[in-house]
Amino acid sequence: MDLKEKNIQNIISLWNEVSKPFNGNYQKEHYHYCYIPFSAWPNRLWSYEYTPAVVDEAIQEIRNGKEKLAVSYWGDDFDMFTSKGFEQRTQQVGMSLPLQKKFVFESRLQLVPVTTMEQSIQWSHTFQAAFNYFIHEDLIFNAPKPVQFFVAMLENEVIGTALLYIDNGIAGVHSVGVVPTMRKKGFAEEIMKALINRSIEGNASWCMLQASKMGIGIYARLGFQEDFLFTQYRLPG
Repeated sequence: MDLKEKNIQNIISLWNEVSKPFNGNYQKEHYHYCYIPFSAWPNRLWSYEYTPAVVDEAIQEIRNGKEKLAVSYWGDDFDMFTSKGFEQRTQQVGMSLPLQKKFVFESRLQLVPVTTMEQSIQWSHTFQAAFNYFIHEDLIFNAPKPVQFFVAMLENEVIGTALLYIDNGIAGVHSVGVVPTMRKKGFAEEIMKALINRSIEGNASWCMLQASKMGIGIYARLGFQEDFLFTQYRLPG
């Protein structure tokens, strides 16, 4: 199995799914993008065959009223973007874990599926507190069924978020975050273990994600391996 390809396919499929209710999917000859003007996510542009000419086309698309678009890239020719004026927004590590057996652990948290608008607003506010990044509650509430948003609750308090997307046997884990006041208590690792167990229950054979520097250590302890770099670029201004 090409783990890099499966990881990328999963996250692109996720972007497409959450954009569908808002007619936010666009397919051009050399690139694709998802754009939701009232949310900071997904708003991603990608190409399977980047060239300098395709990067120029992406620049024109962004400057044509799509300033919130970030360009996603999983290759190693970083100069192709920086030479055109792009700035690196984030760089994550694509990671994967074969799913074999469930974790047995005593969790202090309850992972609650988001089903109401009130929960969607809670998820949005908690995610913004954890990541300083805004995802609109309408996008969360209207997400198609394969996309599962969760709030992590400690007693009656929402302290974290998560997103699970299972597609073609691949479980994509995203948006695992804990509010700053609750960090360094092991809660993120508990959320991950619960998501991995749910992935096994959903008949997934692999769990995949894109890890920030802050999360790599947690995922490595759980058995994830590093597969590739996943870079997001933005035009300044």
